[in-house]
Amino acid sequence: MADIFISYASQDRKIANALADILSQQGWSVWWDRKIPAGKRFAQTIEKAIADARCLIVLWSLSSVGSDWVGDEADEGRSRGILIPVLIEDIRPPMGFRRIHTADLSGWKGGAHDHELKKLLADIAAMTGSPGDGNKTPGTKPVTPPALQGILGLVKPLPSPGQTTATLRPAVPATLQPTGEYVALCIRAYLIGEFRKEEGIDLNNDSFALYRLNEAADKAQKELSRLKQTRLYRPFITAETSGPKHLDMVLTRSKLWPLVIVSLHLTEEFRKDSGIDLQKDAMAVMRLVEAAGKALDALSASKTTTVVLPFVTADASGPLHLKVELTRSQIRQLTSRINWPKD
Repeated sequence: MADIFISYASQDRKIANALADILSQQGWSVWWDRKIPAGKRFAQTIEKAIADARCLIVLWSLSSVGSDWVGDEADEGRSRGILIPVLIEDIRPPMGFRRIHTADLSGWKGGAHDHELKKLLADIAAMTGSPGDGNKTPGTKPVTPPALQGILGLVKPLPSPGQTTATLRPAVPATLQPTGEYVALCIRAYLIGEFRKEEGIDLNNDSFALYRLNEAADKAQKELSRLKQTRLYRPFITAETSGPKHLDMVLTRSKLWPLVIVSLHLTEEFRKDSGIDLQKDAMAVMRLVEAAGKALDALSASKTTTVVLPFVTADASGPLHLKVELTRSQIRQLTSRINWPKD
C-alpha cells in the first residue's frame, strides 16, 4: 500500500510527477501513475489505492476542477478525513471544498526548498506521521500524545528483567481498557460539545443529526487508530431559520486521547462507588468528557484538581453524583499503560 495517493487531471501529469518525486525522496510511498496492470479494472484499482492510502492529495487546476473523476477521488479523501487539497494554478477550488485549508503551490517551480512546499510536507507529516510510520502496527505501544507531554512529563521506563517483581506496575484492569465503542462515544460527545460552542445548537435534540454523528464518530475512531488526525465533514448536519448548518472539524489523536483516558478513569471511579458502569451511557459519557476537558485544563496549571458533577445519571434511589480528585501523576500513569483500541 502507498502512504500517499495523488489525484490530478491528465493535463497536470508533469507537476504530479515532480511532486511525487519530492515525496518519494522524503521517504513516503506514493501512488500517482495511472498505468493499470494488465487484467485489472481501472476503477477497482483506483478505489483500492485510495482505500489503502493514509493521505490523499488533490491537485486543483483549471483542468482538474472540471474533472468528475478528480472530484470523486477528492470527495472520497474528504469523507475519510485524509484529504489535503493543493492549488497548482491561481483558481478557486470547486464548491464543497472551499472551506478546507488548501496548500498553495501555484508558484512552485519544482524546487525542493520552496517555502510553500515545506509547509505542505509539514501538513502531510502531521496527518500521516513520519515517512515509514505506516509500516508499524497500530496500537503496538502506549501512546503519549504531545498535548499531554507538557503536563505529564516523561514516563519512566518499565523495569529491567533483573529487578524484583515488587517494582513492577500492576496490570491495567479490564474496565480501564477502552473499547472502540467507548472511544466512539467520547468522539461523539466531543463533536456535540464543539458544535454547540461554535453554533449555539445542541445536536442532542436532533435524532437524525445524532444518527449521522454516531456514524462519523465510529469512522473517526477507526481512522485515529492508525492516523494522527482525521477530518470529519458532514454537510447539512442540521438546520435552523437562518439556513443549513455543516459540521467540518479536524480531530487529532493528541487532543482526543487525554479526554478518553480521563473520562474512562472517571467511569471506573463511579463504578467502584455506585456499582454502575457508564461506558455505554451516551449522555453520561458526554458529561464525563466535558468534565475531563475542564480537569485537563486545570491540571495544566496545577498538580491536582477535583471533578465535581452534581448529576451523572440516576437509579431507583434518585440522581447520582460524582466527586473525584485527580493528579498529574495519576494521568501520567494511565497514559503510559493504556493503548488506543485497535481498528
